[in-house]
This record gives sequence, structure tokens and C-alpha cells, in this order.
Amino acid sequence: MLLLADVVATADALTATRSRSAKIAVVADLLRRAAVDDLRAVVGMLIALVFLLLQLRFTPFKVDAIDVVTFSTQLATFLTLFYALLQENRPKRKGECT
Repeated sequence: MLLLADVVATADALTATRSRSAKIAVVADLLRRAAVDDLRAVVGMLIALVFLLLQLRFTPFKVDAIDVVTFSTQLATFLTLFYALLQENRPKRKGECT
């Protein structure tokens, strides 16, 4: 099971290095340790984060309001997937279905 602490540690490692190959290795290590159920949420989260960062970097639209809307939708997608990962990793209560 992938823990939220693993995702946070990966994020810290990504910000600590400028090397592209080191960043790829860190993300690959995270994906290698993830269970199949966690993997879907983690990959979706990473894709949403990449698109969010690209949108921030390039702000491709001429009208600023459209940039704000696309940023908001990308952020909502990222947060939804992040919440899914949190739900997968929360401790199960007695009698709760898995």
C-alpha cells in the first residue's frame, strides 16, 4: 500500500533536485512501490499535476479569464485524484467493506 508520506517524500525529492534523470528515477521508484489500485490514482494525479504546471507556465489563452477557468479545472482534477489516494490509504474501520 502506498502511503501519503511516500507521495510527500517523492514531492520533496523532486523539488530538491534539478536533474531530469534523477526526477524520473524518483517518480519511477514511487510507481514501482505502488499497488495496482494506488497506481491508477498516482498516475492520474501526476498527469493532472503536469498539465496544471504546463498551464501555469505557458498560459496559452489570450483572454485571462479562460486561463483562470482552465487552471481551476486542472486543480480540481488534481485534488479529486489526491482525495482518491487519501481515501485508499485511510485505515478501515471495524466492519467496513474493503
